[in-house]
Amino acid sequence: MSIITRLLFWFCLFQPVAWSHEQPGPEYPVEQWLDSVVLLVTGPAWCSGVLIDDQGTVATAYHCVSSGLRPRVETRDGEQFIGRSIAWNQGDDLALVSVPELAGRPALSIRQSPIQQGTRLVGLGHPFAPAADKKPRMQGLLQWSVTEGIVSATSERLIQTDAALNPGNSGGPVVDLDGQIVGITSFKMGGDNVAFLASSLALLELVEDPQKRLIGGNLGLHLGSLGGFVDHPVANIQLTAQAVVRERLVGSVGIAYPLRAHDYARQFGSSWALFGETSLAVRQRIGRGSWSSAVEVGGGLVGIRRWEVLESSDGEQSFVLSNDQFRPALLARTGVGGAWLKAMVFMEDEQPVWMLGVDVDWPGVMSTF
Repeated sequence: MSIITRLLFWFCLFQPVAWSHEQPGPEYPVEQWLDSVVLLVTGPAWCSGVLIDDQGTVATAYHCVSSGLRPRVETRDGEQFIGRSIAWNQGDDLALVSVPELAGRPALSIRQSPIQQGTRLVGLGHPFAPAADKKPRMQGLLQWSVTEGIVSATSERLIQTDAALNPGNSGGPVVDLDGQIVGITSFKMGGDNVAFLASSLALLELVEDPQKRLIGGNLGLHLGSLGGFVDHPVANIQLTAQAVVRERLVGSVGIAYPLRAHDYARQFGSSWALFGETSLAVRQRIGRGSWSSAVEVGGGLVGIRRWEVLESSDGEQSFVLSNDQFRPALLARTGVGGAWLKAMVFMEDEQPVWMLGVDVDWPGVMSTF
């Protein structure tokens, strides 16, 4: 085979590959749809939302605004406004936020008919949105991004999809190829590509019959440790359940497990530890975003448990657990993100006993109400 023949052979062989890199034009006007998508920042939470009318009404997930803060709403062109929650349905995880400054901007229509299994879908929103601002090379990514999938299954109120929806997509629209809102991203399972949407029919019900509860908020768990400075206190691990009402009122109930109580008692002759607490506090949030901070001040009751060492005539030691005691206490917490510094004081023999500790919001918010 001559050199020319070989060159022609290889040219013909690879020519189809070169042609295959030419991509067809867009199947749907993604750029237009994304102009209707907004970024919602509520306290430390980053979520998505979508304009649904010419009055500046944004649809999102209820868990994105359940804390009750007025969310910061950012448009694709960088403008920022403060929204106000006007209606919500906790059962369907749907909420409506009013942003009058967005009136007249392009909105997406809500699909009025059930969606069929296997229908192609496009998800719009901001997966892992905070990461977009952390590294220069991430700029232009994550926020206002697109993913694609199909309807995996449907139920009366939910739609399952295999589209890649992640934290930050919550509250964002998933649309059909006509650009109609099929559902609002609500939650996903632990595995990949198993996400769930509040259906467009449920969203239509909320729009036609707005609901608004007098109270609302979220329930969560956090881990921490609290120790004192007087009479040889024992370190502990504390698990606390917390209800936060509209990001203003915080109710907590915690239990604590003491560490090395007998060792401390044997070393010092006595020791004590916190075994539980219940409190009620008011919270003031400062700022929004990943580094938003908060301050809490309140009061409650703390449970104190004491150990003493008794020595018998033959030199053997035994531990005596004193009766549990409850003391009124004052407390304060300040935190950034999900980490908190906590201080508490109660009176013992007419003397103040100070305790300091740390809390971490883990696993964090478990549900909303």
